[in-house]
Amino acid sequence: MRSIVPLALVLLLLAIGLRTAVVFESSSGSQRGGARATNVLVTSRGHMLPAAALQGGDESVLDTIAVGDLLLTQRGETSGLRTVMLRPDLELEFFLNFDLARDPQGIVKIADSASIAPEGSVLVLAVQGDVRPASGDSTVFDETVRTLGARVSPFRAERASWALVSLRRADGWHALAEAYSETQGIDLTTTVLANPLERGREALGELVHVRGEGPLVLDLAGVLGWAESDQGTQGFDRWARLQQQTKSSIRLRRGHTSSEGDGAVGSVRFPNVRLGAAPSFSVALGVPSYHAEGYAGALCELVVDGEVVGHRYLNEPEVWHPWVQDLADFAHRTVDVELRVRPIERDDEDVTGAARVAWILWGEPVLTWTQDS
Repeated sequence: MRSIVPLALVLLLLAIGLRTAVVFESSSGSQRGGARATNVLVTSRGHMLPAAALQGGDESVLDTIAVGDLLLTQRGETSGLRTVMLRPDLELEFFLNFDLARDPQGIVKIADSASIAPEGSVLVLAVQGDVRPASGDSTVFDETVRTLGARVSPFRAERASWALVSLRRADGWHALAEAYSETQGIDLTTTVLANPLERGREALGELVHVRGEGPLVLDLAGVLGWAESDQGTQGFDRWARLQQQTKSSIRLRRGHTSSEGDGAVGSVRFPNVRLGAAPSFSVALGVPSYHAEGYAGALCELVVDGEVVGHRYLNEPEVWHPWVQDLADFAHRTVDVELRVRPIERDDEDVTGAARVAWILWGEPVLTWTQDS
């Protein structure tokens, strides 16, 4: 489902606690001739890539396209090619998401819409998640984005972040701004003249290849919507609080004993994560206060490609238990990462209620690695 809300409201939310995004400015981002201009901000993140890193080590969490004072965002974390068409007066024509991995005909619909757009229209495209065609043949996809002004295709790489802002001129589509990365998310901004009579004077922007610096951090809570799990075994708690410390957390449910069958094990799997050099995993484990009474304990496991590479017994509720796990054996590999919770075997048949089924908090679970050389 799509959502359109005033940008002022978003800025207010950011001011009270949401994290903001670093912006890569294009060379066309200046105002010319005194004409009124509209800012366009686009964020993109390819499948299981770290978000765009902020100075100071924080990261972007927003899946947004902002046009002037409107914020366009896809509710949920559905993969697809976010597509915005602006009329020559920069009013919104449409905002759609095309899940190209499941329905490759979506690229034809984008091309058809672009072919009939009048001169002066602006097209905004942004990748979120996996958009590669299931067949593996991206020829039609590559050719389509080239006709829309792109100088690089996001469909050839195993995963890529890509954003494009393109202007319809008399001789076709031309990129005002474009950014691409195979290592992390990107945020792109440009400025479009709001006066259609001035539109032909827009300068074309350069293609920005983003690699970033320093360690890359994949916040697993931030990509929970792209993960796989049994229904009802996981959830998200942005404000999990223990010991006066608040952490954005994944909640995994566990039962009382393994005799209860598979339903006693809670797990969430993050498929096809591409690790770089010196990878590691870190998290703070905890049990919320509403499950503290009679808590029976749990075994928390980190599983990589089906192998349990580390575990922690969680016996003490209402406190955060830090855990750092080295993953050097998986450097430069694409792996499946699973967080798993098992009940601790007990013979006490009187254990009931909260002790039988409890939510385990995985506070700020992150994978960290450095750039490949």
